[in-house]
Amino acid sequence: MKKLLLIVCTVVLLTLFLSGSFGSTPSSYTKTDEFTINGSKKTVKSVWTDLKDPTIRVEEVLANGRVGAVDSLKDIANSVDDADSTVLAAINGTFFNAYADLQPSGTLQVKGEMVHISNSGSVFGVDGDNQCVIQPLYVNIEGSINGSWVWPNNWGAWNINHVITNPSSIVIFTPDFGTKTSVHTMTSIVVDKNIVTQIVQGQATIPANGFVVVLGGPGEISKFKVGDTVEYKLSYFEDTNDSTNHTDTEISWENMRSSVGAGPTLLLDKEIVLDAEAEGFTEPKIIMNRAGRSFIGVTDQNVLVMGVVSNVNMAELAQITQLMGLKDAMNLDGGASSGLLFKNNYIQQPGRELSNALVIKQYTKRPLRVLLNEQELFFDVDPMIDTSNRTLVPMRKIFEALGATVSWNNATQMIVAQRDGTIIELKTNSNVAIVNGQEITLDSAVIVKENRSLVPVRFIT
Repeated sequence: MKKLLLIVCTVVLLTLFLSGSFGSTPSSYTKTDEFTINGSKKTVKSVWTDLKDPTIRVEEVLANGRVGAVDSLKDIANSVDDADSTVLAAINGTFFNAYADLQPSGTLQVKGEMVHISNSGSVFGVDGDNQCVIQPLYVNIEGSINGSWVWPNNWGAWNINHVITNPSSIVIFTPDFGTKTSVHTMTSIVVDKNIVTQIVQGQATIPANGFVVVLGGPGEISKFKVGDTVEYKLSYFEDTNDSTNHTDTEISWENMRSSVGAGPTLLLDKEIVLDAEAEGFTEPKIIMNRAGRSFIGVTDQNVLVMGVVSNVNMAELAQITQLMGLKDAMNLDGGASSGLLFKNNYIQQPGRELSNALVIKQYTKRPLRVLLNEQELFFDVDPMIDTSNRTLVPMRKIFEALGATVSWNNATQMIVAQRDGTIIELKTNSNVAIVNGQEITLDSAVIVKENRSLVPVRFIT
């Protein structure tokens, strides 16, 4: 066990919650309001959700589970329905190229992972405590080769999971884009478990546990060799909304679970702050035309409000959100994309399929949350408590956060984690772990849930 603790010397804190109801009133409900704006009556339909309820979770959800696909708002919402939770509501999310390649235009963060970046407009984010932020956000992507983050081994990327149109761009493709990169004629650096396994021309297969760096500049291409260790990290800054620059003000975004970028921002601290052009919007349909609009906001009591309204311009929408008593509010995609769902019924049905949506879920029990070094870890499969009242957590995310590599040994049918000479082997449906050849009995068997291996939390604390 001493060898094992060398890997997990950083304490993993697990926040446990008991089941139980939250108050006597529904956590989510609908409203219809009428306001007279510039002499014209406007009807606003909205869903109000109390984010103080710890069984509520806000999820950014991709159509068909990947960037660059589309589906109906109802099907996007129902794709995250499961035995442990119920979908309460959903609203359309960021702008996307509805008549071309279906690529989103805004920043998207799913279960803690940035899957697309915009660096223009505004971003609405929700953290693990259900605290909301609206922020002009710039996401910077830095890469390293063989552990060096400085010249000549450093590199940077322009975006994540975006179809390449500029041959000088560097784009990272992850499994959130699908099984292959977009079609291109540039160079693909295939990275599996942080090791370069291939360097190929054109479209490449994206490893399930890795990513592909697509680039065109000869100087950058020559940096990469098969066998190199390649990593990347994100940092967050206050955006200047010109797509290339940011302020020196670094922003803490690591604890955000879900984010959607759109804009412009309508309200901050109950004051109208609308400035669409300053956020990089130039099209008349955003700046001054009237159209169907969707918006998201929050009250000073941490109640999330998602709403739709027809035939308003952006200035009128800002006035409406202020009259509704919101503290902060942001515009979402509108027009034919504008749609709102409550308990699987359309309040307003979009006129087309959508790229993504913000979905409100309510769990039957308060979800388990894992903290590592005071930073919350988010998983694509949630931790759980088994029938023996043992807490199980997804193994790969925690071990990789601790610097271990995780792989599958097909010959032995075992999961293998390695770091600094320590090797841990685990088998699903078995309560025996092998640490450097020595068997250790676990207090619960390793199980598989939705293709993820979960291990007893006591094994890694």
